[in-house]
Amino acid sequence: MKQWRRNWRAELEELICCSSSAAGRGPDPEKRQAILKAASELFLADGPDRTSMDRIARRAGVSKQTVYAHFNSKERLYRAVIAQRLAAYFPESPLDIAVGHDFKVTLQEIGERIMRLVFSPEAVGMVRRLIEAAPREPRLATLFFEEGVDRLEDALVQVFSRAIAAGHFPDADPQLAARRFDVLLLDQWYLRALLDQPVDLTGESISRHVARAVRDLLALARAGRLIAQDDEEESS
Repeated sequence: MKQWRRNWRAELEELICCSSSAAGRGPDPEKRQAILKAASELFLADGPDRTSMDRIARRAGVSKQTVYAHFNSKERLYRAVIAQRLAAYFPESPLDIAVGHDFKVTLQEIGERIMRLVFSPEAVGMVRRLIEAAPREPRLATLFFEEGVDRLEDALVQVFSRAIAAGHFPDADPQLAARRFDVLLLDQWYLRALLDQPVDLTGESISRHVARAVRDLLALARAGRLIAQDDEEESS
């Protein structure tokens, strides 16, 4: 687990709100948000690999120097856009989401937030553009995983670790539980969404789908299927 991912809110805010290190230059929140909005729109429309800092500056109505004053590279800006999307659905860490004392209810809440995040038009569009760009700039996929997929997975591993230690979830490998939960949530829905096929994303449909994923995950855990050593024994 990444040691630098201990403070969810602080890390996301640092990425989103980063400013120039130049002496005497403080961040302008309005300009920063305009830059993030412009970058997000252009990354979504044309892909991050085909979007220059000049175009982002023009779209935001600021100078290129101002863009660099807030985000010192396009990589940093791309990280910030990903972090902003994640923070919109998880302003607090999944580890801090607790609904009553029923861990199933907590998983339901986390699962529904993941679904709304992953299947949002912006997230689906970003992944489509990333698939197009990855062969030309594979570094972009690395950034996407580091700031999005891996960050969320690390938090889920902590969620399961704490639940297992407290006796709220059957004994399991926390990382395997987190990844299996993700697979159960995405199911065939994600491929359909990427290919622009119909997917029922109404609140009621998402709620039912997540409830099934939670039920199936618990069944796997109770059956001992979320213990990493099982895979090694079966392959031997």
